[in-house]
Amino acid sequence: MADASGVKWLCTEDFALDMEFGADLGNDFELSGLRERIAPGSLIWCPGTEYGGVVDDDSPTHTRASDSISYHGRTWHGVLAGFVVHPDSGKSHVVESGDLNAITARLLERCGIGAPFSVTSEESASVTSWQVSRYADLYSALMRMYASVGMRLAITCDDGSVRLAAVPSVDWGQSLGSDLEWTATRNARPVNHLTVLGKGEGTAREVVELYADAGGNVSTTQTLFGLDHRGDTYELTSKEGDELASAGRSKLAKYQQDRNSAKATLPAGLGVSVGDSATFTSAAYGVRPTVSVTGLVVNVERGVATVTPKTDGKFEEEDID
Repeated sequence: MADASGVKWLCTEDFALDMEFGADLGNDFELSGLRERIAPGSLIWCPGTEYGGVVDDDSPTHTRASDSISYHGRTWHGVLAGFVVHPDSGKSHVVESGDLNAITARLLERCGIGAPFSVTSEESASVTSWQVSRYADLYSALMRMYASVGMRLAITCDDGSVRLAAVPSVDWGQSLGSDLEWTATRNARPVNHLTVLGKGEGTAREVVELYADAGGNVSTTQTLFGLDHRGDTYELTSKEGDELASAGRSKLAKYQQDRNSAKATLPAGLGVSVGDSATFTSAAYGVRPTVSVTGLVVNVERGVATVTPKTDGKFEEEDID
């Protein structure tokens, strides 16, 4: 642990740490159980890992039995997510080419990020004319760019220095073993009828009816009925006309993209990282979900870490009997 200036002053195993990081997660942590008092702005980390971040606030609690305090803050991933990649004046996007690590260093400089962050000088994979999504946060921008060439973001913290590097993603394939316990959920019938509610009140309210067919194509013609029909409503009270219809089509199309989506519940302790992928097979039912590791939930108690992966992916339809 270090103060806001980076001066290390405490090393202990007497704490409890809960954190999560990755896509669609909070990228934050809660630290409790410390006897010592720490100040907002302090840096915390588990040496040699990506588990750490900056303390943003504290929450003291008093009961009749005792007093306690917990600390909350952003993980290193959350710090990166707090910076937006702005294009140069007169440009619509940031476009980068070259080695991923060199690009990462340039993007950190563009965002004004200095210590404790640094980027390895080792060579990595490269991209050509990679266009950063307009006003994307830095963490998401790096994740997307790395994934486009089969890489992932590695973060390592030692002595308060946070080192970033682009490293190859691991495709675990089916090497995790058939005896591994897993649970997957397949969304085989997404919403196929969307009633889009726009501006207006009562009978004057604008309504657009949209449908998706068995192939996921969106139109104004219904082709699925009875038990195959699955409807929902979508309220957009500030939109009307073409803008309302376009937003509704995008919403229903997103439902179709989730067709045959898979989420696998994996046991802790596998050693996977955000950006890795894995494939699982159930010979009994003829299904094979392939998922990407999109996040990790980390619990550290007295120096022992338990890491639970979060996943997202697809069932391969040709493998379903």
